Amino acid sequence: MPTHHPRNGTTPSTIDLCLSHGGITNSIISLATNHDTTSDHSSITITLALPSALPPATVRRNWAKANWQTFEEHIRSTGIDLTNLQGKEDTLRAVTNITTVLHNAIDVAVPSGYSRKPKAPWWNHSLTLAKQSVKKADRQARLNPSTANQEDSQKKHQHWTAMIRAAKTAYRIKQLQSTDSKNIWKTIRHHNTHHCPIPPLEGQTDFKAKCASLRNALFPAVNNLPRQPLPPNFLTSKLDMYQQTYPVTIREVSLAITHLKYGTSVGPDGISYTMLRYLHGSAPEILPLLFEACLVHLVHPPEWKVANCVIIPKPGKPSYTHAKSYRPISL
Repeated sequence: MPTHHPRNGTTPSTIDLCLSHGGITNSIISLATNHDTTSDHSSITITLALPSALPPATVRRNWAKANWQTFEEHIRSTGIDLTNLQGKEDTLRAVTNITTVLHNAIDVAVPSGYSRKPKAPWWNHSLTLAKQSVKKADRQARLNPSTANQEDSQKKHQHWTAMIRAAKTAYRIKQLQSTDSKNIWKTIRHHNTHHCPIPPLEGQTDFKAKCASLRNALFPAVNNLPRQPLPPNFLTSKLDMYQQTYPVTIREVSLAITHLKYGTSVGPDGISYTMLRYLHGSAPEILPLLFEACLVHLVHPPEWKVANCVIIPKPGKPSYTHAKSYRPISL
């Protein structure tokens, strides 16, 4: 359809195509033919419902601004009572309720926000100026693709790459100089860490096939294998240990919590060691009673059986094309 109407009476023609998004669309439409702008363009508006190509933003917890006093007050306000757990169903229900209470307390005490791309610690203002210069040279090479402009763009790219390498090296040297003897190896490992994909395993290159090879090698189906019979003179215990359980004390749980390694990754349930510490501090009777009920009623909750498994290579192996050259760790 025609969008340009020449005043000299010649045939109208289509000359403009504009793709817009957001609030600027209204400004573009206002340039249509009217008495205010005396424009000779008429607008034809087509709205396209396109799916967003950007992934949804990830909601992160700002643990640095956590209000643990509010967390403890929320735990105490729930009034959880585990003194009368009568069986397996009650114990499983108690585990689910405590998990829900912990997550609700975190929602109240820890602010959340959308994650932003972290700024590289080695970045400086000179790199920002160099990046702007590279973008300008690229734009000139696109608009005027002459030999001189293309060579200038290539030189500035090489210069920018060299500046990045120098900035990273300077930052690494600065960190090594400021560290102590206790953290030197941790710093070195941090700087030497690179993303290395797992090579082909047992001749398999597909991701799912690699996972199947690792699962079969590291987690074999033991229950399907034939079991050897017990020796004929094998002695079994004559004492029934079924009911030989002792109460779990608050001191035992406190001692176990003090020996936890804080700062590690959480599992699928999202409960960290810090949350357990403040839970025990606000209501010291919850965890001992829960652990005692699990021992008495022979309960192992399903939530405690699931973990995030990460495969890491064993050091010193001559080849990493075999599944046995890796070991799993659970988060």
